[in-house]
Amino acid sequence: VAREYRELIKEEFELSGTDPGDFLPVLRKVVDFKGRERRMVDVANRSDVILQGMIDEHRSRRKRSDADGSREEESKTMIETMLSEGYSDDIIKGQIN
Repeated sequence: VAREYRELIKEEFELSGTDPGDFLPVLRKVVDFKGRERRMVDVANRSDVILQGMIDEHRSRRKRSDADGSREEESKTMIETMLSEGYSDDIIKGQIN
């Protein structure tokens, strides 16, 4: 998961650069340079799936430790902290991404 997420971050940085449509907006309506918009949507969707999986994993781990009474008091991750504070999944994903 970590490797896949690193690759997504790398791809997001590549897509965040400029293209001719940024300077000539009229071109953006005619041509999607290198399928950039489609790739950006794809990266966002894949990122959402990975982050949701991370949140679900933390949530299920928390439920298991609550059920068997083995709540660990070691340092919490950002996701664990935000879940315990009642933040929505979308807010957590927005903070991570």
